[in-house]
Amino acid sequence: MQRYDAIIIGAGIAGLAAAECLGKAGLHVLILEARDRIGGRILSLPSLTPEHAIELGAEFVHGRPPQFDEYLRSHGLKLQETAGTSYCAGQHGLERCAEADSDVFDQLSKLDPTDFPDESFDAALRYRFPGASDEDKAWARWFVQGFHAADTSRISTHSVIADTRAEEETDADHSFHIVGGYSNVVEALRRDLTATVELRTSTAAVGVNWGAEDITVRACAATGQVLESVAPHVVITLPISLLQLKPPASGAIEFDPPLREKQLALNCLVMGPVVRMVLQFDSIFWEDSSVMANGTLNDLHFLLTRDPVFPTFWTPMPLRLPLLTAWAAGPLADGKRQLTQQQIRDEALGTLSRFLSIPREALAAKCIRSYYHDWQGDPFSRGAYSYVLAGGMLAQEDLARPLGRKLFFAGEATQSDGHHATVHGAFASGYRAAQQILSAR
Repeated sequence: MQRYDAIIIGAGIAGLAAAECLGKAGLHVLILEARDRIGGRILSLPSLTPEHAIELGAEFVHGRPPQFDEYLRSHGLKLQETAGTSYCAGQHGLERCAEADSDVFDQLSKLDPTDFPDESFDAALRYRFPGASDEDKAWARWFVQGFHAADTSRISTHSVIADTRAEEETDADHSFHIVGGYSNVVEALRRDLTATVELRTSTAAVGVNWGAEDITVRACAATGQVLESVAPHVVITLPISLLQLKPPASGAIEFDPPLREKQLALNCLVMGPVVRMVLQFDSIFWEDSSVMANGTLNDLHFLLTRDPVFPTFWTPMPLRLPLLTAWAAGPLADGKRQLTQQQIRDEALGTLSRFLSIPREALAAKCIRSYYHDWQGDPFSRGAYSYVLAGGMLAQEDLARPLGRKLFFAGEATQSDGHHATVHGAFASGYRAAQQILSAR
């Protein structure tokens, strides 16, 4: 049994950021990571050019959040702003459009949450926007479902307002890619770990006994070896889906005593599901008039179909590569839980076939490869990112609150400033938890 100054459970962005901060403060730190890799819900694969990466997890940097932006700058990590044209399904086929073509969001940002009780987004559409057209409401519902990976009959309207205002603060109308992929951020954090930080992958924490003065963390390595480590402080960076699990489910941790103080917060948060697949074609066929009989989609960035199978597609623009990412989130993703990668690929091609008026067989012949990771089926994520249920606006703050001077909590779901469900939110939460530990010593 080895003793450390702090133990961090999870080597995603939050865990790595906390370890970097604690290591630089001179603490002896152990990071336990169940997967055989670090990065958590960041998963980048090599692409067709070194500038680009196939992102199967987090992809976009939303605006220029100052703390995260400073880290990128100081480590020479470059951003490339996304660009191009959005096309929406309209009455006369595909038309150029804005990404969120609804006046509801203009009105939403002007609402004062103190003027009305928190309610689901569906309820807000019924009661708070009497002048909005059915079409505007449909667009708004579709956007919240896709962007927040949420069930609009359950997500908190107050949280949607808070998220919208947080995005305005960081100018999130502008989105960026990390040049070379998000994995470059992961590797930068790995390189920043001092010699006092020990990282163990393929080692899943299974028990945390925090009733005594020192905390004992029990972990199981992929080899079957059981490890016990002791520290006065532990940082929990697990996704809420795992904190909501009960042993002996895979990925669950047995806390002794149980985390009763966190149960109400956990009941008010949901892990939203996402299905995304990257399709690689033999050419940028959507700009080829010999293929696109009904007109080309020049400079295509987003294709917004509102289709019940795959409503959203996007390209790597301004990089001109024959890649399309298919995206379905919220309840639409829930319906794909039992599908194979081949079935998901067929569904994505079927949606493209319908909206581009190209025979499915012709598209399938042009699709030379697909990339996919099942985040819902992944035992160490069980979903994509979190959202707040109606009436649960204090949940993130409550989840982030330390238990005594022992257990500390980080991860995107602990961010109560509107920046949850983002990499920069997870990054900030890791630094916050590290500072809480340093203040508690």
